[in-house]
Amino acid sequence: MHEAEPGSTLARLTRRNLLRATAAAAVATGIGVSGMGAAAARAGATRTPRERPAPAATSDLPLVGGEEFPIGLFWPPPPFETNVERYTEIKDAGFTFLITGNYLFDAHIVRHALGVADEVGLKVLVSDDLAVKIAAQRFTIDDAGGRLTLTREEAGAFIREAHGNYAAHPSFAGLNFFDEPFPERYPTLGAAFDLYRETSGAHLPYANLLPNIFGDGYDDYLNGFVEQVRPSVVSFDRYPLLAGGAEDADYFDNWARVRRVGLAHDVPTWVFIQTLAYANHREPTAAELAWQVNVSLAYGAKGIQYFTYWTPDPARGEGFEPALVTVDGELTPRYDAARDLNTRWLRQVGKQLKPLRPETVGHANETPLPNGTEAWQPDTWVRAVTGDPVLVSRFSSGDAGDPTQWLFLANRSHGARARVAVDLAAQHVEEAQRFDARTERYRPGRRKRKIEATLEPGGAELHRLVLK
Repeated sequence: MHEAEPGSTLARLTRRNLLRATAAAAVATGIGVSGMGAAAARAGATRTPRERPAPAATSDLPLVGGEEFPIGLFWPPPPFETNVERYTEIKDAGFTFLITGNYLFDAHIVRHALGVADEVGLKVLVSDDLAVKIAAQRFTIDDAGGRLTLTREEAGAFIREAHGNYAAHPSFAGLNFFDEPFPERYPTLGAAFDLYRETSGAHLPYANLLPNIFGDGYDDYLNGFVEQVRPSVVSFDRYPLLAGGAEDADYFDNWARVRRVGLAHDVPTWVFIQTLAYANHREPTAAELAWQVNVSLAYGAKGIQYFTYWTPDPARGEGFEPALVTVDGELTPRYDAARDLNTRWLRQVGKQLKPLRPETVGHANETPLPNGTEAWQPDTWVRAVTGDPVLVSRFSSGDAGDPTQWLFLANRSHGARARVAVDLAAQHVEEAQRFDARTERYRPGRRKRKIEATLEPGGAELHRLVLK
């Protein structure tokens, strides 16, 4: 979701050749993922040890906490289209928050956007505040001092200034500190997050991570972020729908790595989905939007974000085709598809899944397996899964006193229906109940211990297992 400078070109995964060039430069100078420690030291990681403020409980934070499933967008309407009518379109399409951008750069314009969001009932993560850029992106935070370095006191003043610009607005959810950081920025980003938590424990410090451009070093990249920055959410982007009908061969591997790190550190995971064509990526169909969402839910996503909502201006030179809304403000078929997906399915099923703990995810009836994935295996509750290729995820309440289990079935295909039969273990399962998004209730199936599902292209079902 990196906001490129005008005229920049696009990389296959990150939308910018600059990122690939920077990665190559990092390797050439000895700053790679394997060299995180040395890179951190050169970036001013050393400072007098001090007790770091604990991250706020997830339940106490906007977007991450509460019952509502977060559905966000990047690249909202530009300043001259920032009005109640346009933000009502966002709200009507099922979005719960937006991340500023699209020339919403200065504090005056952002406060106007926050006022509109107050009126409509949306939350806002503020990007590109100059004080945040100074503290977290352009300088290093280190009490030891040095070139282009701020002390914690100086950096804290910038962060308090940024927060104070927006804190009066109920819609203000937090600050976006960095998009797609490289690991040498983690010490300063961690210090900035700490300072923001000292400023306000009721708002979200946010950053979005790179997709896997590091190979096997990606696990170190992810773990380094969680351990050094201590985020309240791990967010990343990867766009799998390539030109010519192909899929990104490493999309599932990327998700599996993020999932493992999130679960290991008990941090929720968010993802961006692709809404538009650009640089060797195709325009998604409605089924492909749903497929990205449901694959992400199967891998445990606790938040979905759309890249992009408004189409970036062609004058930026980045080659983006129409997204949910064109540059001129016309709603595209993808707006209608996203509205239906968000309001008829994601909002409801996301509310069910948000408090649950992801336990397992496997690919059933698929040969060969995609890179980085695991084949589904029978367990205590499910004996067999037959039929077409499908993702099978199991969730629990996370409460030792509540043994209830949930099964999420997602169609592996975005181009064809999947018919699947799931045989449940009679000695442990009393019955399976399918979640009905229209009524938001669970209903018993025709057969107590067998699930027979027909999944639309890109579609999914959620079932609750009532145990004996």
